[in-house]
Amino acid sequence: MRLLDLLHPYLDGVHTVIEVSTDEFDLAGYLHLPEGVSHRRRHPAEAAADEVFGAGVLVLAVLGPALGPDQGAEPCRRVIERMRPGGRGLILFGDQAAEMPYHLVLDDLVAAGCQVLQAATLDYVHLRSGIAFAAVEEVVPPRDHFGRPTVAGEEPWTLLRMANEYVLADLVARGMRARLADLEPFAPRGAGTAEAREEDEEGRAASEAATVAAARQERQRLKAALAEREAQLRRAESRLAAIEGSTKLRIGQVFVNAGRRPVRGAVTLPRELYRLWRRRGAGSAARRPAEPGTAGRAAGHGPFLGAEPVVGAEERLLLRHTAASLGPRDRLVVAGVLREETCAALAPDAVVDPMLPHDALLVLERTEPDVVLIEAAAAQACGPWAYLGNLVAVDRDRRLAELISAAHVLGCPVVLWRNAPASGAPGLSRFEELPPSRGFDAVVDGDLGVQLAQMGPVALDPGRSREPVYVGPRDPREPPAVRRLLDEVLAGRYSDAGVRVLEPVTLRQRVEAHRGRAVFLASRRPQVLEQLAAGGRVVAASDRLLGDDLLPHATAVADAEHAVKELHAAAEAGPRDPTEVRAALRQLFRAHATPVRLGEMARRLGLAVDPLAGRRVAVLAEITDAGRADRFVDAVLGQAHRPAEAVVRAPADLGRAWDELTATGVPVRVADRGSLRDLAAAARSRWAMPWSADRDYPETYLLDLVCAGECSRADVVGHADDGGDYVFAPSLRPALIRRDLLADLPADEPAEAWARRGSQLFAIR
Repeated sequence: MRLLDLLHPYLDGVHTVIEVSTDEFDLAGYLHLPEGVSHRRRHPAEAAADEVFGAGVLVLAVLGPALGPDQGAEPCRRVIERMRPGGRGLILFGDQAAEMPYHLVLDDLVAAGCQVLQAATLDYVHLRSGIAFAAVEEVVPPRDHFGRPTVAGEEPWTLLRMANEYVLADLVARGMRARLADLEPFAPRGAGTAEAREEDEEGRAASEAATVAAARQERQRLKAALAEREAQLRRAESRLAAIEGSTKLRIGQVFVNAGRRPVRGAVTLPRELYRLWRRRGAGSAARRPAEPGTAGRAAGHGPFLGAEPVVGAEERLLLRHTAASLGPRDRLVVAGVLREETCAALAPDAVVDPMLPHDALLVLERTEPDVVLIEAAAAQACGPWAYLGNLVAVDRDRRLAELISAAHVLGCPVVLWRNAPASGAPGLSRFEELPPSRGFDAVVDGDLGVQLAQMGPVALDPGRSREPVYVGPRDPREPPAVRRLLDEVLAGRYSDAGVRVLEPVTLRQRVEAHRGRAVFLASRRPQVLEQLAAGGRVVAASDRLLGDDLLPHATAVADAEHAVKELHAAAEAGPRDPTEVRAALRQLFRAHATPVRLGEMARRLGLAVDPLAGRRVAVLAEITDAGRADRFVDAVLGQAHRPAEAVVRAPADLGRAWDELTATGVPVRVADRGSLRDLAAAARSRWAMPWSADRDYPETYLLDLVCAGECSRADVVGHADDGGDYVFAPSLRPALIRRDLLADLPADEPAEAWARRGSQLFAIR
């Protein structure tokens, strides 16, 4: 929420807004006051002792000791003491809503007869939350966050404190509940409950036993860490010996010696090279001496559970796949135990290196990934890691233990993505119970989201089939209610409903099945996400497959009869129109796309790389006066997908016009000259958007452009003259352009020529 959104509802009947803040805070550019309302600034120490704030006056104060020594609670208390009936005020806090120090002014508000009317979070970097209050003679029923008034009764002062504390505590509780909801998927099962129960039952004896166990565990950890360092040192020494005896090093030495004495080197160089060629491979055994005691090393006393020799060049040739990431890393590098379809889903947003049982350690060593991802679904049958975590193939568990241990030695976090039932790989739960230094650093439950670059509604056929279909094989572990519904609809008494079962084998077949149909019956959440992304009408076999955000875009049924009825209604309605498809796509883009899932994981692990960096947009604009500057700031901050930066060509005297943009975390770069391509060269984001200060943009304009770019992976997104929607086009009016492309194009080249140079142009309405 912006400051004007909190302020303007309380300006009715107000003729003066008094800002009580230090010189570091000039909030005039944030207020956007209407005609007839004046603004005055006052330092906290300058207020007259006899000045009061009554009807027609709204006082704005800042509270946050971290914001400066003069922004503590005392100036706010002096303001509150001078409030008179009819006066209104705003207090802006420099703390997050969950940490709002409202207790510093709560008693002063009650003593002055002031009631808190609203509490809200703010979008600024230095101002994070705020409250609106008014001096009242009778208690006004406070409103909850849904806008519904609560009930007020007798005993006005007691009710006044209760009303104030209710509004403020409710805001804090909402922030804490949201934080808890974000952390729950990453918490191990049963965390906290078992410890509390054991402490209540066992008492002090259990506490002492836990202390002893913790000391023993710490001793084991230190012992294992020492063994890991020793093993790492031995590997480094072996690798150094291998490098010193390598043919590459010897050839380099020969050329260096020849370069130092060119005359003599011209004669001796061929002879030395021939001698090296004759001796090739003779020293391979000598370069890798047997390490004393390695063969008899006990399992678990080093970074690997078994002895691993230094890998030679011949064995390195057995690597199945390696994706290199050269230069500064701006993309997430993921290596792990992954299925092929998972690798394909992650590839547009990350550098992916799948690991096989025989080359996992080599891939880890050569790629140095940001995270090692263990996918639970990869342990199912028909894969290189089949029966992982099962007693049928204990060698798979051993390989995984070696991989986890080696990743921890390299400082790489290991994450278990539990997207399959735990019963399919029961052995993985053993690693969950280990401490993070030996097991998983995080466990994530849920799917990987939907990859819009694969399933997006690109070039949909408006006449695609209306026949209801069920895509994919049945899950043998379906809930009983879902199994009964599918049995009746697909093969039971409602089998004449005409629901056809499609079982695509490859990813391409699955994409074609989704894009070529209009009506779907789904029983798993990944099906729902993919079919909504493809623009289909989805009938879900359970309401658990849909969250609150997806309920407007799909239909949940409870029984087979209801399912058949909804499928027939969807078939009669036909394919969704572009407006419906676009609404569902926006929600998927914001909350359920694969980059969002990766971004959540990266934030929890504290990784420096942001998987959502590909969505960052720089707006490029030419601003000539203060009026256009205000409209530009309002329009940019009103976008549902907020830009990452703004590069403007504007006069130097408009410097304070950008304060609110900067405060919301949108940095502004100002240039007094230069073309559009020069502005693009000064930006740092992936995308650039030429912004017209004289045009009105809907709030979803930028969101739709970036979503289309992610679906198409095109270089330019814009609007075609023929009205094409979600199709590739030979020419268009560019609206969103890849920044490096715009910066490198010739200045006099029109947009119509970009396609001839190999750029992909994608049109939306």
